[in-house]
Amino acid sequence: MKEKKRLSKRTTTKTRENLRKKAARADKVQRRRERKQEKRETTGAFNAVKTEEEKMTLRQIRESAEIRLKLYNEAQKSGLKQDTQDDISRRYIKEIYKVVAESDVILQVLDARDPIGSRAPEVEKIVHSQEKKLVYILNKIDLVDRENWGSWLAYLRNYAPTVPFKASTQSQRTKLGHTEKTELKAEAFGVKDLMNLLNNYCRSGGSVTVGIVGCPNVGKSSLINSLKREKSCEVKNTPGVTKILQQIVLNGSIRLIDSPGVIYNKCNPVSAALRASTSEVNLEEVVSFIFNRVGGKELAILYGIAEPQTEDELLISLAVKWGRLTSGGIPDKRTAGFMILRDLQIGRIRFSTKVPAECAELPNASDELINLNINQSKFGQYKKEGNSLLDSTENIENMYEAMPDL
Repeated sequence: MKEKKRLSKRTTTKTRENLRKKAARADKVQRRRERKQEKRETTGAFNAVKTEEEKMTLRQIRESAEIRLKLYNEAQKSGLKQDTQDDISRRYIKEIYKVVAESDVILQVLDARDPIGSRAPEVEKIVHSQEKKLVYILNKIDLVDRENWGSWLAYLRNYAPTVPFKASTQSQRTKLGHTEKTELKAEAFGVKDLMNLLNNYCRSGGSVTVGIVGCPNVGKSSLINSLKREKSCEVKNTPGVTKILQQIVLNGSIRLIDSPGVIYNKCNPVSAALRASTSEVNLEEVVSFIFNRVGGKELAILYGIAEPQTEDELLISLAVKWGRLTSGGIPDKRTAGFMILRDLQIGRIRFSTKVPAECAELPNASDELINLNINQSKFGQYKKEGNSLLDSTENIENMYEAMPDL
């Protein structure tokens, strides 16, 4: 029987869809090949038509880049990067001029661990040139013993009225506590005596504007929060939190002005590291200073490690203890050094400086320590005024002597 010829070319939907997808895949592969081929041809043509002049220009650019890199490395080694730090200091000094111009009284906050290192001679020169009243705030007295900060108190009062202080470390944002007890806890200490001193300045003019200045990380904003009894200013353990001037109304007669920290460049690396005023510090000098001053035995007790004999052993032991290892299991001594520096800044490692022996004569000490060109007769009159104001506070001398060893 003869087979019947099929007349229709229709197919099933499944077959048509499979054919369409197969063709789409083939087109996609072809387009990809064409793009790659076009890219290779374009690149080859560009290299082929590059002239000698263009090649020379590229070589000059490469040589210029190498020269600039060499100059940059030499500048890093020779310390020319300090120019950037100088620009930052100039900008902060301009802010200090604004604070002094708007203020009647200037509170310079000092770190009780290193009062000389935290003094800013440039700021004091500006204050005296504007004939404004200067008061020292010896902050962080809880980080040193009473005998040490007591001797610094007597030394600094040869220059200006000085009030010992401890800022509040309470966690709540409002209703920060004050204390007059001899035990220094989380509450702020020294607020009453400072307020008595400021109120004495208010008696003549009715109101007073108080500018608060100092080096980075000495506790300027913490001082304001303790006086205000609330966290009006942001505070951290890192420097540079305060970038611009901030005005805080304390009460109807006292207005406070918070200022950025003044970076004083002419200080030793250890003082700069203690104040955290520079992002880059000489870790070798700082660790060597801590090891020689504190001692390997005390550091071993503090960190719970075997007593190290050298600074290198200390860094290796701490890096292993904290799990700070580089590739290959090598202890990361640099990271361990930064963590030691951090403990020094926050007060975990106890550190203090001694009062200079040659502090009996005021003019010699003034010329040696701050090198300011000021009128000595006017300074003597100012010193007498400041001491009389301090003496008017209630039993302030008895309170100093009653403080126990911390």
